[in-house]
Amino acid sequence: MRTVGAITIGQTPRADIAGEMQTLLGAGVRIVQAGALDGLTRAEIDALAPAPGDDDALIARLREGGEVLLAKVLLVPRLQACLDRLHGEADAFVILCAGAFPPFVREAQGAHFFDVDGHRYTDFCLGDTGAMTGHSPFATANGTGLFERSNSGDYRVAAAGN
Repeated sequence: MRTVGAITIGQTPRADIAGEMQTLLGAGVRIVQAGALDGLTRAEIDALAPAPGDDDALIARLREGGEVLLAKVLLVPRLQACLDRLHGEADAFVILCAGAFPPFVREAQGAHFFDVDGHRYTDFCLGDTGAMTGHSPFATANGTGLFERSNSGDYRVAAAGN
């Protein structure tokens, strides 16, 4: 059975959307959900509000039916965390929000990273540590036990339980 990860910028469950998706996708597809605001208190959600003059804001639906205005720049890391959490469980993902988002990273090695769709990127703007050592340098990756060597010799995040 195929699994689709439905990720909302608000809170789950979103039975309204998941129900429509299930009807369209059919019984052979399972839908799992994650929300960028899941597990947050109202105060933590309010802290994600856009700053004055920030026009790049999104409206999210809350579990109780209300809505909240959120800064897109603060949501992107939370969406990435949702993708990371469902990575081993879902075959494909859908972000339940209109708008353009940057690529979501699946793994990185040296000067390259791969998005959740398998596209390879060369990172010309590595941050401070990354510029010195690259992404997932061997000594660090090898010492944590969180990585495994792939068939191609690269390191990637190890499957849970390895």
